[in-house]
Amino acid sequence: MDYVWDETREDILFWGTKSDLEQLNSVITKCLEALEKSTNVREIVIEAWLAVDYALRKFLLEGFELSRFCDEDFALEYELLPNSFQSLLRIFETVLNHNRKLGVIPEPGSPDKLGGFTSSHDFWSYIKEKHPKLYHSIIEVTDEYRLEKNPDLKKLSSNERVAFIYLERSESKAKTMEIGWGELASKFDEEWIKKARRLNEARNIAAHSYDIEKICHKLGIRGADSLQKTKAECRQLLNVLLAVRTNN
Repeated sequence: MDYVWDETREDILFWGTKSDLEQLNSVITKCLEALEKSTNVREIVIEAWLAVDYALRKFLLEGFELSRFCDEDFALEYELLPNSFQSLLRIFETVLNHNRKLGVIPEPGSPDKLGGFTSSHDFWSYIKEKHPKLYHSIIEVTDEYRLEKNPDLKKLSSNERVAFIYLERSESKAKTMEIGWGELASKFDEEWIKKARRLNEARNIAAHSYDIEKICHKLGIRGADSLQKTKAECRQLLNVLLAVRTNN
């Protein structure tokens, strides 16, 4: 398949499966066809915006590792992420800043201080009823391990030990997104955000007004031949925001 992206670019806003890639390629291809054929400035701006909105939603969904829960009837990119593109951009910007703060290189894993096994109530009930010796052995070995890894526990009462274990388990540490996704996301900077906002502002006017001059003004377009200038500007924005090939 001939894809729409400039293959020399490293800032293609995509992370997903081959099927996801082909779906995004199809969405952008239809957008480019609409840009080519349209004689309506409003339609051109809205089509370009739709392509960026779709790509960003899919990209964020992959970053949060939520796409595996989705199907045609359960589209979290629309059910969970905000309807407002401005809010979507704020989430993206927050994620980018969060990842920059934490870095893309994973920190060394923390030592296991608690040990133990995790399973269902049914399983533990079965072990306790059918294999009581094994059940008590697991409890004894777990306690032995915790005292070995946390010598200060020996000074605490039973209730204090329970409180310590609860606090250790409940402690949460902020983590980066998946490393490959985070490395790619780091390529999108404040200038990218600014251009996406500019397209969104033009789209907001296009969605509620037939005033071509106001729409073009948001895109920095002045003078005659607004149609061709809008097409050229939207193609350029798609090139910058989505790494879509130019006609050159």
